[in-house]
Amino acid sequence: MAGLVEESLAQQLINGSACFTDSGYQVIFEVLADWLGKGFTNADITEARYGLMSRTVGIGNSAMSVEGGWMLGPNSDFFKIDPSYQFDFWSIPGASNKVYVLGDGTYQIAKQAKNNAQLQKVLEFTTTREFAELFAAMVNELPAYGLDMTIQPGVLKDMSVQAQT
Repeated sequence: MAGLVEESLAQQLINGSACFTDSGYQVIFEVLADWLGKGFTNADITEARYGLMSRTVGIGNSAMSVEGGWMLGPNSDFFKIDPSYQFDFWSIPGASNKVYVLGDGTYQIAKQAKNNAQLQKVLEFTTTREFAELFAAMVNELPAYGLDMTIQPGVLKDMSVQAQT
């Protein structure tokens, strides 16, 4: 929904007092139809599975893919197909004027692991600013870290600034 509906409608959808058939929700389909009509999206890709969306952009078969920040990473389909791919980030203007950003970078260990003491130290390191900054720099995704940190200028920085406002 990426900010296209009022915050109150989003809450109603969560608590079950609104439905995808409601007129306020239909704006999402209207925007998609508008984008299809303008050639922003590949009409065929709307019928394909999710993983194919990025491939059509990567091979130049589509003008745009509405993706998440996880596609910034060097292991995404975009960069596997075209290492020089240029990713852009912009929030979709909508009624709530919000941007949705998924923070990544959380880890778990098995309780029965043989080296729990060492693994616990690794887990503790993943909660530090040092790890968050390494994660942002090396993986090129937003880490799951809630305190101040430094992110280098670029698309990821733009995303983090919009996520905070």
